[in-house]
Amino acid sequence: MAADCLQWWLDGTGFTKNIDVKWLRGNNEVIVAENVNIERFEERLGLENFDKKLTKNGDFAEYKNELQRQFVDGVFRELYYVCGTSTITSKANFKITRVKDNFVLSGTIIHYWWDRYDWHKGANTYINGFGYINDSDALLVEKHCGARPYEMRSQWQQSFNKTFQSGFFGGLSIKLK
Repeated sequence: MAADCLQWWLDGTGFTKNIDVKWLRGNNEVIVAENVNIERFEERLGLENFDKKLTKNGDFAEYKNELQRQFVDGVFRELYYVCGTSTITSKANFKITRVKDNFVLSGTIIHYWWDRYDWHKGANTYINGFGYINDSDALLVEKHCGARPYEMRSQWQQSFNKTFQSGFFGGLSIKLK
């Protein structure tokens, strides 16, 4: 993948490159960043408050939010050479409904992974076996050989529908694999 992305840059089209979701999510740091956003949604949702807010059968509340998480993989992992630092933007759309003595939490989280494949004056990158490579060298390739920065993107959705009893909000997790 790293070599393919480098070639895309060298080709100099500037077109957006869609990164395969399965490959991307095969990198532990992507899953960790995704789960950080999910945990932050859980904290902000405040599920323990719905027992008091939704008192009648059929009462419901909606929750929408968007969070971002920047991350970088380790220098011995391919994702590091694909993007360095990248970002996941997660958009939540939840609905919690009282059904008798239970609550149903349903909804979706859409994750957008993105990064700009580019170089930065004054920065450098460590390549195992070669040492540090200056980004200024890559900027010279752009200036004299036609390489161009481009956007990398990927998107996936998680859906869920969980039922839990009134008063049993502790330990509820909307994490999905």
